Amino acid sequence: MAKKKKYLTGDIRKLLRTKFQLPQYALIEEVPNGTSTNKTRSCDALAMGCWKSSGIELNGFEIKVNRSDWTKELNDPGKAEAFARYCHRWWIVAAPGIVKLEELPAEWGLMEPARNGNGLSVRSQATKHRDPEPIPFRFLASLLRKAVEAGEDADRIKQAFREGRLHEQKLKMPGDHWRNKYLVLKKKLEVYEQSSGIDINDHWNAEQLGTAVKQVLDLRRNEAAIDGVLNTSRLDATIERYLETIREFQAEIEKLSAQQEAT
Repeated sequence: MAKKKKYLTGDIRKLLRTKFQLPQYALIEEVPNGTSTNKTRSCDALAMGCWKSSGIELNGFEIKVNRSDWTKELNDPGKAEAFARYCHRWWIVAAPGIVKLEELPAEWGLMEPARNGNGLSVRSQATKHRDPEPIPFRFLASLLRKAVEAGEDADRIKQAFREGRLHEQKLKMPGDHWRNKYLVLKKKLEVYEQSSGIDINDHWNAEQLGTAVKQVLDLRRNEAAIDGVLNTSRLDATIERYLETIREFQAEIEKLSAQQEAT
């Protein structure tokens, strides 16, 4: 049997934002009933309908995710009434199992997360108040301040996100540089191993191998430089000296191979 999801306040808020989002609704969260010393209570959210088709109405919401908070709400009806009087509808948005339908005040509605966790479902429809009380200026001041603060918070979040992305890109640049350099060197090494028949991973002495390659290259340059200048005997002696060095290096490689096979 699947374990029931435990909903937190933040989870319910996300569902509210999804259901009551722009441009159909203007949702304002954590709204006090006034500013400064006029503030005595707060409600979790208010959503103003902006489309005629869905109703130019103000909905109020209280979020409940534990039973004790809900019973406290029932014992203090004045808290909700401080906001519900200005709303067309008043809702409790609760985690499943927190609110019993028979406990719900007659005019209040109840929403809960859908069984699949996607969105909110209405368990009990809220009664519409056709003539809610006009919003007083102290409450209007609080609403406007919250709306402006929400916009500023969104701008700050966007700016922080942009700065974070830029910082991330700067951090990635050195890594990309060395990664590209590694890939170039890896490709060159693969070409070298193919053409030389030497596997660098076979524990060859890198210094001796480099010396031998340098001597062969020097030999080629010397052949071009001395062509037509040195006589045949001196050229033969020079070549014989380089060949002897290569033979010594080859013997060393065979010795290392034998040692490796023995181990």
